Amino acid sequence: MNPLLLFLTLFATSALGANPPYGQLGISGKYLVQAATGLPVQLHGMSLFWSQWMAQFYNQETVTALKCTWNTNVIRAAMGVETGGYLDNKQAELQKVYAVIDSAIASGIYVVVDWHDHNASHHQNDAIQFFTNISKKYGNYPNIIYETFNEPLKVSWSSDLKPYHQAVIAAIRANDPNNVIVVGTPNWSQNVDAKNDSLLH
Repeated sequence: MNPLLLFLTLFATSALGANPPYGQLGISGKYLVQAATGLPVQLHGMSLFWSQWMAQFYNQETVTALKCTWNTNVIRAAMGVETGGYLDNKQAELQKVYAVIDSAIASGIYVVVDWHDHNASHHQNDAIQFFTNISKKYGNYPNIIYETFNEPLKVSWSSDLKPYHQAVIAAIRANDPNNVIVVGTPNWSQNVDAKNDSLLH
């Protein structure tokens, strides 16, 4: 093969990114599945710390090390919201999360885009703005998993969390109809049955 053609082929593959291991994900009952086959899948990886405090790890080097050394197939980008995070430095914090998302796509792994906030329902408009931005920019990539609320505190599902999730999910689905969305439940996401009396649809 012509060396120049080989270089351009490799460059194009790198620039466009690699498909994640199971392609498009979906949900079937209680299972995370490969959308094309309906077969259950298991993701294994690591969450980064709050973006405003550990920015040195929000880069390609970290993603590559986790994939190639630890054999991970997912990384979680934790967008810190309060205390010097997104609410104070929106563009700076967005760039950190973009760097991880871009690196995950280039590396062919999944990325959980996490709104890392214990009081997210107090910042609903900001969360909607954030996830609208992310879903517009990356919604066509099967690598993306959205997490709308990290570990809610001891709050009501029906009156507090459910309306928040519905609003944020609607913003995401306006741009991205396919990628999986993870929603937090009361008591630091321990009360996973709290939604049973008032399900999201």
